[in-house]
Order: sequence, then structure tokens, then C-alpha cells
Amino acid sequence: MVFIPMPVNLGDLVLSRYVPMGFASTLRCGGRELAVGFFEANAVLEVDGVRTVLMPVPAASGARFEAPGDPGTWVWNRENAVLVSLGGEALPE
Repeated sequence: MVFIPMPVNLGDLVLSRYVPMGFASTLRCGGRELAVGFFEANAVLEVDGVRTVLMPVPAASGARFEAPGDPGTWVWNRENAVLVSLGGEALPE
């Protein structure tokens, strides 16, 4: 007996490019859980399963990374704290 698979319609499949995170840390900012990783010279922010590459920008202290075209989304690592803003909304430390 030979099994012949029948075609199956899966509907529309949405694909997205894989964005590596490198070494990542999970953060809890208020009620939000997110991850921040570093890959090459950039930071990668993962919120609700979506990863955004953040580019380094000048900072008075520490290391600050910002989303290209969205200055309201950033991660700022300074001293012993990480500050995060999503779309202009600063999250609790």
C-alpha cells in the first residue's frame, strides 16, 4: 500500500524575517514583560512577540538605543537601571 498525501489548503500564511537577539534579558516594566538583547552594534527589543532593531544614539551616560524613524521607542541602559519607552510612553523602571 502506498500513501499519497492529499493537498491541504492552509489559507494565507504571514511570514516575517527572523531578527536575531543575541544574549537577551527579560525585563518587567510595570505590568509589561519584554526582552532586550544585543546583536552586533545594535539592541533588539522584543515586545508582545515583535522584535525591533534599535540603533545606538548619543547619550549623556550609559548606552541608549532608539528605533529608526520612531524616537519615542528606545532603551537606555545606565548605571544599574534600564529605562524603556514604547511609542513615546515611558514604562516604569
